[in-house]
Amino acid sequence: MDGYEEKKWFVYLGDHHEGPFSLGEIQAKMNEGLVTPSSYVWAEGMSDWKLMPQVPAFEGLLQGGYSPALQAFPEVPVAMATEPAAVPEPVLEEPVTLETVRPQSVQLTASRPELDPAPRVTEEDLRGTRRDEYSEASEAKPRGPLLGRLFKLLLLLGILGGAGVGAIGVFSPELLPEPVRGPAQAAVTAARALFSPLPSLEDVAPEDFEELKAAAGAKLDKDGPRIAVALSTADLLSPAFYVATNLPDGTVIDLYVEGVTETLLNQLAYSSRVRAVVAGRLAKTPALKFAENKSLPRGQYELYAIEGEEQPEEVKSILASLPPASFPKAPAAMPKNFKLAATKGYFLGGAKDGTYTARLKEFHDKLREKATRELVEIKQFHGTLEATMNAGLSDFNLISRMKAAAIRQKKWEEHHQKWQGFATQMNDIFGKWTPAVLESEFFYGSLYSMIQQAFQGVEQLHNLHHSYFTASVDAKAFEIQAGQVAATASAALANLKAKIEQAEKIPPAPNGMPRRDGL
Repeated sequence: MDGYEEKKWFVYLGDHHEGPFSLGEIQAKMNEGLVTPSSYVWAEGMSDWKLMPQVPAFEGLLQGGYSPALQAFPEVPVAMATEPAAVPEPVLEEPVTLETVRPQSVQLTASRPELDPAPRVTEEDLRGTRRDEYSEASEAKPRGPLLGRLFKLLLLLGILGGAGVGAIGVFSPELLPEPVRGPAQAAVTAARALFSPLPSLEDVAPEDFEELKAAAGAKLDKDGPRIAVALSTADLLSPAFYVATNLPDGTVIDLYVEGVTETLLNQLAYSSRVRAVVAGRLAKTPALKFAENKSLPRGQYELYAIEGEEQPEEVKSILASLPPASFPKAPAAMPKNFKLAATKGYFLGGAKDGTYTARLKEFHDKLREKATRELVEIKQFHGTLEATMNAGLSDFNLISRMKAAAIRQKKWEEHHQKWQGFATQMNDIFGKWTPAVLESEFFYGSLYSMIQQAFQGVEQLHNLHHSYFTASVDAKAFEIQAGQVAATASAALANLKAKIEQAEKIPPAPNGMPRRDGL
């Protein structure tokens, strides 16, 4: 078959890709059980990752037609370029969960050549055979099943004899010959599971799983309370997380997830909290969802795992003697009095590839234009509120000094009707500025919030002036109160103006994204 030995195929294994491999190498990995027909593959020239059965080049491999013995004239492997082509991450059409992964039993259709059973060697044969001839005959004998069973037997004996833990920890199946490497690996995996404080988690990266095991296996009386957090790779678009600890069952863990603003695609911010309850030293959070069940925006996220405020009495007594913990940049919504903490960073929402980089730059360019427009609009709001307050003060001073009560009342009513029209327009606008909208859809959401506060000060001043004409007031007390309210409204407008000037002076980040530091 053409291209059987060409190293151009990448295979996605667990949470990462490996390669390039030739078809022959992939067939060997299938024989070892490391690659299955449900694996995703990619080669340069393909638009995206595909399942192996969807790629014509693997048709013969999956039907058992490929075999090194049938390859009479293999091609010379093509030399790789000096810079390997960028490999895109696969986009899974359907989320893969633990429930769908574990029960499946995939039957490999790729076949290996059948070997004729070796003849049995008798004592008479040995007496008539030279030592070197016997060695050659032994090398030709298929050793996989025999040595595989022998290895499992020895390993089991070691475990039963008390030496299993140490042997398993240091033994590497990669040191064995190819025919017994697969069975040896399976035996080691099964044996290690007997001594692991956690069940096997197929959707967790190996290094993360080791951290989970270390936290769950720590001695509470010797090492103190431990906690670790890890990402479930089953669905990166709506991810869930594992938390492991050596604290008792029932321990409540809160996980705060904070998006790194300058890395989020088409989104200014993301912040969420999920809760998990420990059972058997392990807990799993619900899947994170964006608004309206959408997937998370692509970008970098920081995870902060701490103990929940409500805990069983046993857990409370364990944590009571611990000193307070802290994070340098903890989310604002996170409590400050926690004592157990773990943090981790992950890229979520999709692949961190060239498409993401290009789209992020485009988003930042548009965001810079949006920030400029928002500052212009904020200035207009500030100017309108300032002019309205000054006009209200001027009209009040003028109308309150009129001697004719009827004329004074009429003039103030005209002023009040104008104010009501203005206030209705402003409140209609503010009704759309919910806290969630200000955080997610406005770059300078904090400044828009200051506009609302400034308006409230101006409105309070107008309502106080209106009471002067519609109710009985003490002139001296009214004058003091009016001065205080006017000063509060003026301070809110002055603070908004100072923030506008500060925003105009903040340079953009190196990646082009506008910044709002200190606002």
